[in-house]
Amino acid sequence: MNTPQTLLHKYFHHAQFRPGQLEIIDAVLAGKDTLALLPTGGGKSVCFQIPALLLGGICVVVSPLIALMNDQVTQLTQKKIPAAALHSGLSYAEIDQLLEQAAAGEIQFLYVSPERMLSETFLQAVSQINIGLLAIDEAHCVSQWGYDFRPAYLKIAQFRAYLPAHTPLIALTASATPAVQEDILAQLHMKNAAVVKGSFERKNLQYHCRLSESIHHTLIQLLQQKSSSTLVYCNTRKQTREIAEWLQQNSISATFYHAGLTQEERNERQIAWIQNRTRVIVATNAFGMGIDKPDVRLVIHLAAPECLENYYQEAGRAGRDEQPAEAILLVTPSQINNLLGLAIQRFPPIETIKKIYQDLAAFLQVPAGSGEGSYHDFDLSVFASRFKHDVLLVVNTLQLLEQEGHLRFSSSVFLPAQAQFTCDTAQLRAYEEGYPDSANLVQALLRTYPGVLDFRVSVYETQLARICRATPEEIKQQLKQLQSFGILDYMPAKDSPQIYYLLNRATADFLHINLDQYHARKKAWMVRMKAMVGYIENKTICRSRYLLQYFGETSSVDCGVCDVCIRKQQSPLTPKKFARIAEKILQLLEQPKMFVEIVQSFPAEEQAHVQEVILFLQQEQTILRNDQNEFRKR
Repeated sequence: MNTPQTLLHKYFHHAQFRPGQLEIIDAVLAGKDTLALLPTGGGKSVCFQIPALLLGGICVVVSPLIALMNDQVTQLTQKKIPAAALHSGLSYAEIDQLLEQAAAGEIQFLYVSPERMLSETFLQAVSQINIGLLAIDEAHCVSQWGYDFRPAYLKIAQFRAYLPAHTPLIALTASATPAVQEDILAQLHMKNAAVVKGSFERKNLQYHCRLSESIHHTLIQLLQQKSSSTLVYCNTRKQTREIAEWLQQNSISATFYHAGLTQEERNERQIAWIQNRTRVIVATNAFGMGIDKPDVRLVIHLAAPECLENYYQEAGRAGRDEQPAEAILLVTPSQINNLLGLAIQRFPPIETIKKIYQDLAAFLQVPAGSGEGSYHDFDLSVFASRFKHDVLLVVNTLQLLEQEGHLRFSSSVFLPAQAQFTCDTAQLRAYEEGYPDSANLVQALLRTYPGVLDFRVSVYETQLARICRATPEEIKQQLKQLQSFGILDYMPAKDSPQIYYLLNRATADFLHINLDQYHARKKAWMVRMKAMVGYIENKTICRSRYLLQYFGETSSVDCGVCDVCIRKQQSPLTPKKFARIAEKILQLLEQPKMFVEIVQSFPAEEQAHVQEVILFLQQEQTILRNDQNEFRKR
């Protein structure tokens, strides 16, 4: 007889559950709505996958990202568990086929975006599908007071009305403050729910925050001290490339990753890093969701995220194997001021929002009163340049328009190639006789993609290339040739940023923005931002305890290994010690030196104090910094 323990061993190859997992599973099996809060790397997917397998029927999993859905579907199918994802990359014929399989009970896990969940096609199919469990992944997206609010998540409560009353719901998140937790329960109508909170404490993870005048050199210093797998986070795509090249120049194996790369490039770089063929991957926050790499020993941030939720999730990608790991946040003094000044850019004036919305419609050539349900390729840099908008301001405006339910902006949409024959079988045979070089491809399309004569279906050039013993580029050229002869309607794959209109485009005068919600979200954002700045400037509270308190968990025990705890263990910076360090710094600066050179001239146990003295001497203008970023005596 199957039990949670036997399934854990059979499918996940673990001997025992992690803290909180079994309690969550038991609550779901008892038929209770359940809010599960587990730390990053705490094994959330097990908490709905095991009860779903025991309850029977299909588990519908609501997930915000196509990449995340595809990763989980791949992991389940590798375990011989039937799973599929319903997303925008599928044609109508493929959606119908997938829903028919679900109705026949041939799928055990069906992943769906919140936008697709209330589509007419899906709702019509639901009555024919035996749904045993509804799982909401990344449930913090349902809360307007959270850091990653998605309006479509608010519609999940409506979807529950289409399910039998006894169908349990499990909502899972790794980062929700007490206020967000309460909002999740309210928005999803989870009455008398079991709320199971695993501790957010990561005992194997050392948190450090370092103030640095030269982030580049400090990064090199850190990586030279370690030789393990490392993830470095940057704020911009340009910076990921520059940092990776800087590391390569310093003989450190590194590559960069961001959503602007092709799908093939992203896959290659991700796999090389996961397999430890590349030591360091330098990435934007587009990297990390759904990636299972347990042996990351070091996560370094070269700029502070906007909130502690983001930082906790990204830092938590270190040490998932529960072995010692470090999360280091590097900041310059100017970054703190920049963070506090982001409010105007993050929440632009209403007139600016309307102006960018209108310019976007002109750029994409979307007339007023049309556009609902349409995808558009979107080059952010070209748009910002043409209409003279700041890039970050545009991104923030698009996020606000998304929160208001007007559109969706995704920098990492992958839409497979689409194809449909536009002629009858007699014309197709005549074409094959006239152009025998294309006959193999025509037959491969017919055999591999049922329905291609009648419907637009997703096709994969790499798969066709293997069948036809050709290169993907040759297949693409042949598909274009079929299209030029009027034989095939072919739409190449899209791997570029996309704008998706949820509503018809409105004129500026009729663009609806809920001002009360706008100001409330701005206030909530400022609270989160100030907590992030407080974390950076904190010099008295253990960093692990600071994070735990933010997420509503109390602890009276210091971790003993973060920079704050280590500083407490050091002898105090007395006037005598200050004078001795300052004298040695001035002696060293008989010749200009970099910040890192000065610090490394002192013993490791004194280096925190040395940084304090350098910053004081600079503020007093006793020492100055030149154009080469070197310090010298005044």
